[in-house]
Amino acid sequence: MGEAMKNRVKQRTFAVLLAISLCLVTQNARAEVIELHPTDTPEDAMTALEGAGPGDEVVVFPGTYRFRVYFEGAGTAAQPIVIRAADPTDRPVWDLEGDIIANWPGTYGGGDRGRAIWQITGSHYFVSGIVFMNGTDGGSGDGGGVRLKFSDNVTFHDCLFRHNDNGLQGAGTATLVEFCEFDGNGLPGSTDGSHNLYIHGGEITVRYSYIHDARRSQNFHIRANRSVFEYNWIARAFSYMGDMMPCTMENDRVPCE
Repeated sequence: MGEAMKNRVKQRTFAVLLAISLCLVTQNARAEVIELHPTDTPEDAMTALEGAGPGDEVVVFPGTYRFRVYFEGAGTAAQPIVIRAADPTDRPVWDLEGDIIANWPGTYGGGDRGRAIWQITGSHYFVSGIVFMNGTDGGSGDGGGVRLKFSDNVTFHDCLFRHNDNGLQGAGTATLVEFCEFDGNGLPGSTDGSHNLYIHGGEITVRYSYIHDARRSQNFHIRANRSVFEYNWIARAFSYMGDMMPCTMENDRVPCE
């Protein structure tokens, strides 16, 4: 190889490495730590939560939060969007007691806005140390604490779901639930089935969790394409403990019942 060719190869190699370095610096510079306090206005808090991007960490301080959240952001495997309690021993609470979900403040105005306190249609979220309470539609039992709306790679760690129509419901790819508690979910007297844990599509793994005292129907009602339950404590259902069947729909983005 001639000297001129060697120089051109070196220049191109340097240019590629420089571009990669600049890209990494830009990605790292973008990641933020965002603090959320109960004294923030719902509008400011919703903007902070829903605007989080790859690598961002939303630190939620103790207190009660009373608004809906709709997550459409996309993290990555290397840079997930993290939403965590500032103090795991004093967990922040999303509590919508006193009205149906749809009537609380929220940016999302779709016809299914009353389905859950949090709805997640984005990807690569890590949620830790959050409490979800009293999410209800007030009648059919179709509301809930959190709804997975065809999400991808969402993890719930050390979260509590209490007294919602359904604690966690929906369909998502590669959902992981670990060290969580589902306590007394299910809407008493509801016309449709409501459960502590109701999954109707996608893939889910649940481990090291306490699922108990469903107030309606089962502790778990699973219709996922693939589901793994391991090392859980499951106790005292309203009807029977639970059931697990594969979703047999050809299109896994169509919920199974």
